[in-house]
Amino acid sequence: IKNRNMLVTGISGGGKSVFVNKIVHHLINDHPTVILDKGGSFKKLTHYHSGSVLESKFNPFHFKDPMYLREIILSVVDAEKFGKLEKGKLLKAIKEALPKSQTFFDLIENLKENFVDIDLYFEDFKEYVSDEKVHFQKILYVDVEQFPKAVIAPIIIYILEYFKTLPSKEKILVFDECWSFLSEHSQYIDECFRTFRKTGAFPIAISQSLRDFENVNQSLAQSITNNSYFKVFFPQEMSAVYDITSFDIQNISSLSFKKGVFSECYLKSTDNRFRKTIRNYLTPLELELFHTESGKDKKLNQFLARFESYFNSKDQAYEAYVRLRYENHKDDFYFTSL
Repeated sequence: IKNRNMLVTGISGGGKSVFVNKIVHHLINDHPTVILDKGGSFKKLTHYHSGSVLESKFNPFHFKDPMYLREIILSVVDAEKFGKLEKGKLLKAIKEALPKSQTFFDLIENLKENFVDIDLYFEDFKEYVSDEKVHFQKILYVDVEQFPKAVIAPIIIYILEYFKTLPSKEKILVFDECWSFLSEHSQYIDECFRTFRKTGAFPIAISQSLRDFENVNQSLAQSITNNSYFKVFFPQEMSAVYDITSFDIQNISSLSFKKGVFSECYLKSTDNRFRKTIRNYLTPLELELFHTESGKDKKLNQFLARFESYFNSKDQAYEAYVRLRYENHKDDFYFTSL
């Protein structure tokens, strides 16, 4: 299958994050992975696999593609002041300024020749920018909710460029419900997902419904849906949009769910080669890693805080906790005393 782009939709709590966690968990050791999270659904998975976390600063100038740098700049300035003509001027100015710029803020300073006071847009942006060299990580995780709203769109664009330039062709991108920050960047997103589709990457876009994209931007909706070969539907209200038929709607409406036991989803491919209902079960380890219920990680976090340093790796610590909790130790003194 050449096009591996996947779109996963469903209401909150329906199982979509758990499903994506499960896919990534079983592929992550063999494929470089980038996770754009919104709210921490993939944080435990990243910790279990000893992934790297982008927590504060990033270096947007590590990548020198002029189109990408223009997109970073447009995500910070007043977009309504940059029509088609101004965007063309900005791209030309970036190309001319690149040879004499050593850092991102050198570039911004050089752009002032053509765009007076453009540097003032970036005053609040400075504390999040680094000039340090970027090292590609086997697993890179970003929770966009840990950053101010004004910085989220530039970080997402930076992460997409980072993912595009990862040396491996077979790589994974998780893009979790960050679409509202990209309403002005549908053309760039479209180009990214077309590139992913052609190169064998495996991007997984997550949203609560197909309508979510339309509410942000109609072009963005068409880009994501048209470039996704696989569409995975969890329980949600559906109508016959795009390539969704009455047969598909009937299957989606019949999906069932049993908390803590299984969830069901409906898988459909663009060419209808795949049209089937999938029932997802979780092992005890997967249940601990993937669930997103608030407050349910208290004992796990206490265990890791006290004992993780005694293990050779993070995954060993998680697995020890699961053995203690699920293998006939539910009433042990340790768990009743935590």
